[in-house]
Amino acid sequence: MTHYDFLAKLEETTSLLPGPTGLQPLPDMLVRLSRAPVASIAAIRGRATGVGSELALACDMRFASSEKAILSQFEVGAGIVPGGGPMARLPRLIGRGRALGRWVGNPHCIVRQAGDQRDEAVRRCRQFAARLRDRA
Repeated sequence: MTHYDFLAKLEETTSLLPGPTGLQPLPDMLVRLSRAPVASIAAIRGRATGVGSELALACDMRFASSEKAILSQFEVGAGIVPGGGPMARLPRLIGRGRALGRWVGNPHCIVRQAGDQRDEAVRRCRQFAARLRDRA
């Protein structure tokens, strides 16, 4: 996944074949996750930056700690577009204006809307996942 592997030799990462969607490996995995026929749930207890943020945004649902959850994309601070799709996914979730304010105004988005305490976010996430599983 060339997106975040800064230590690998360039030829090792650029030679990775596209996935089933035709995209490079990381965006391919995120697109397939977002289109999966099952619900995907992320529990965010701390900093989810770069690929971690992109993975959380690709999930169908996110449970986040209001105490410590932070979503960020380091690429924004460097003036480049993140490769995993967060610039398209976040506006769909919270609206264009709010997403633009998050990315431009503060590249380290502190998640305050969730209202859960750190361990409470994970507990609620697991309870919700169990309810979904029991309905299947």
